[in-house]
Amino acid sequence: MQPKKLKNYLLPLAIASALSSTSLMAATANYSVGFTTVPDIGISQVQAMDFGSGLSLASGVACAMAVTSVGNSYPGDQLLRIAGASADTLGSEVGDLTGAGCTASVGSKGTIGIYRIDGIAGGTVRVTVNNSTGNADFDYTATGCIGDYVAGTANDICDPVTPGLAVDVRLADASDTVGNGATEGIPNPGQTRIVLGGSILTTAVHTAGQTLTESFNITVTY
Repeated sequence: MQPKKLKNYLLPLAIASALSSTSLMAATANYSVGFTTVPDIGISQVQAMDFGSGLSLASGVACAMAVTSVGNSYPGDQLLRIAGASADTLGSEVGDLTGAGCTASVGSKGTIGIYRIDGIAGGTVRVTVNNSTGNADFDYTATGCIGDYVAGTANDICDPVTPGLAVDVRLADASDTVGNGATEGIPNPGQTRIVLGGSILTTAVHTAGQTLTESFNITVTY
């Protein structure tokens, strides 16, 4: 009978061992956590500003080119790629040159400046357009406006530019195509536009046929 006792004794030990082994089992795995930073802000020139070939040769005279956020010198929803409360077209006076420094005939036009901002779709950026002063040939004072999108509606606006003053504007996202009619602008997500005119004041006497250029800067931050 001794073998039978041994068998009965070993069985409980095997069960106890199995239970003990199960309670100590464990698993460990590594997982990642992260985020993606916003894309770099980009500024690019769509159309260079040019006051044309009619600038006076005298020093101390001004020539202004019309671009504003309202009225007959409004650059238009299509050019800005925005959808306002109504279909606002290109104003008849956009680019008009006026002032003693413009020797061209009345009604002559310059070429307005158009600049594109790229960033995160639907994000807000702070834009500062700065004057250019203390130059050898002429100084420049900016006027114009910056497209500012309202999500999901046709109430986008073009915020006026005040030189040296920061303006917060929202970049377009996919929802900003809502309400855009055939005569309104179709936005590109992650973008907006700055449209500029302004005035130049000559700071020297010039000779005929000179090509004169000065620089100004636009600062954009998140």
